[in-house]
Amino acid sequence: MKIGIVANFDKDGNLALNRPYIELAKLYGEPSVVVDSSLVTMYDWIWFPGGVDINPTLFNTSNYSSYAVNTTMDLFQIDCLKLAIKNNKRVLGICRGHQLIYYHLLLHKESTWFMQHVDRHNQSELSIPRADVFHSVLDAHGARLFVNSMHHQAIAFPEKQIPSFVNFYAPHDGKYSIAEGFRFELGKSLVESYQWHPEELGHLD
Repeated sequence: MKIGIVANFDKDGNLALNRPYIELAKLYGEPSVVVDSSLVTMYDWIWFPGGVDINPTLFNTSNYSSYAVNTTMDLFQIDCLKLAIKNNKRVLGICRGHQLIYYHLLLHKESTWFMQHVDRHNQSELSIPRADVFHSVLDAHGARLFVNSMHHQAIAFPEKQIPSFVNFYAPHDGKYSIAEGFRFELGKSLVESYQWHPEELGHLD
């Protein structure tokens, strides 16, 4: 299987993709980095990796708690996602990629909303190693899974109102929950995404 990992890059145009994404993709197929949206059609499975914060202005809100945003990269990756869905590609989102999928495909569906900051979801700030599974999430049936967590932007929904497309979530403060995983079909595209970082854990299962 040919896997295209959509590039992250800094404001100077330099590639900025962590090596663990490549190593994980090698377990599932033949990975390459997608640096031009026109290349999306060459691959079977398109991955959208973690990275810097998404610019909240895309969600029609001012930036009050988002860092190092890169709107050019946001728009490039959205173009890649549009082409992936149009061409019936399998899609995977991780952290930032999870939020990007929400922005383009699921925005405000079933009483969900975008949050610029949520506390205690970034283990790096808590001096917890990236591969440690300290964070508890639930699947749609209530079974518990422990994963890692390195984000502060998030997708939220009202407590006990689990959207149909959410297959993992984390109750937050008794009022709302964080959408930790999506899985759904859109046309012929299978779309999966995770708020946590499976590339640091070495598996997608």
